[in-house]
Amino acid sequence: MRSKTYIIAWDRAIDNCIDVSNQLKDSDVQHVFYNVSSVGEQTDNWVRRPDIRYNSHFFYAIKDFIASDNEIFIFNTGDISYTDYVGYTKYIEKLFKENPNLGAFAPDNTNDAFVGPYSMIARSKKYRTLYLSTNTNGAYLALHRDIVEYINKFYDWCVENNVLDFTTMRTGWGLDMTYCALIIYLNRVIYRDSGVMMFHPKEQSYTHEAGNHEYRSIISAFKTFCDHVGIDKNRIHYILDVTVRRARDLGTVLNPEIIYSDPKKVVEA
Repeated sequence: MRSKTYIIAWDRAIDNCIDVSNQLKDSDVQHVFYNVSSVGEQTDNWVRRPDIRYNSHFFYAIKDFIASDNEIFIFNTGDISYTDYVGYTKYIEKLFKENPNLGAFAPDNTNDAFVGPYSMIARSKKYRTLYLSTNTNGAYLALHRDIVEYINKFYDWCVENNVLDFTTMRTGWGLDMTYCALIIYLNRVIYRDSGVMMFHPKEQSYTHEAGNHEYRSIISAFKTFCDHVGIDKNRIHYILDVTVRRARDLGTVLNPEIIYSDPKKVVEA
């Protein structure tokens, strides 16, 4: 299965972006850098983009991916440090090929509210370092093409109905929770990798108040979208509620039977 990786190159992360570019430039890993930094384009894989924020980059990448024939969408915010992106991309491609029911994948990373026990549903029965999770982190993740198609429909619906203006949003909060809730609703697997801890800095260019406001807006819009396209929004609400409760309280009991409507589809994952 072929992937395409989208990376955002911006000034506060530019040294790391150049490192990632150097890792990828002589490989056969399909990738593109959306460059909003003050430095010039480093390779033919760098393209100049307006200085926009997470959601706009993410959905622009979604549109580009939909127009391709690739099967695995990988998004990297540019400030995620790792030493072997070529090898890890190949690993991700292999993992999706081996697991047709895999909807999303992410490594563990620092400064992530959903890492490890905060999102763990169960340890994988097939892979030593992987675990079934309620959530990825939007900083570095991989999605199966059919999940990307759902996200693209959500975006188009929001734009056509003037529900959300993603161009004004700064954080991306809530977006990962929507597609992860959808994946669980579809009885698909979300894997996270405890064998890899990527470094994601703690600093942010926005306030938590802004993040919480955008989170509530995206969750509300997604529930309305679900109702519009025939997805049970009450079930989505339940999955989101379980996800948040788990992240806030490690004493909460969580297993496939609690969060999946058809746990038989994931218990051997």
